[in-house]
Amino acid sequence: MTTDYRRTRARARVKSLPFEDIEPARLWALQHAGRTRHDDYREAITRPWRALPAEGASL
Repeated sequence: MTTDYRRTRARARVKSLPFEDIEPARLWALQHAGRTRHDDYREAITRPWRALPAEGASL
């Protein structure tokens, strides 16, 4: 499982594809801003977590 970084235009439905590193997501936002003059973005970071019972714990 990997961490996904995604940028979204704050007032629109324009979204980047998920990236496994933060820098390509930031670069996408800067390039998009340069093309469209959009200047407000949200950053969504999805980190998968898995909780396992402690060794010896009963379920």
